[in-house]
Amino acid sequence: MQWIYIIIYLILALLIIFAVGGHLFKNGTPFLKALFPSGELDLYINRLLLTGYYLLNIGYAVYNLVAHETIQSNASLIQELAHNIGFLCLILGAIHFSNLIVLYQVSKSSINN
Repeated sequence: MQWIYIIIYLILALLIIFAVGGHLFKNGTPFLKALFPSGELDLYINRLLLTGYYLLNIGYAVYNLVAHETIQSNASLIQELAHNIGFLCLILGAIHFSNLIVLYQVSKSSINN
């Protein structure tokens, strides 16, 4: 049962991480372009943000791979998956909003200068 958990968890976690990362990369470009209008700095920053996002979240997903409880039934499998995937989604949201706050502060300070 542990192997089923590991396979399902990795598939779900990686699908969520890459789907959200691609979405944020594509839709974040206009905001970074507005922040850094000169040259291609916005593209480089967007790529760096995406790389950091992938490293952080894939690292967390792999770190969290080991179930804290022994999985002996389908119910405990679903419970463990829901707990770990849900927490991963909460972390993704928290990281996204913290990045938005930092970018907002950067844009506010660049407007004032």
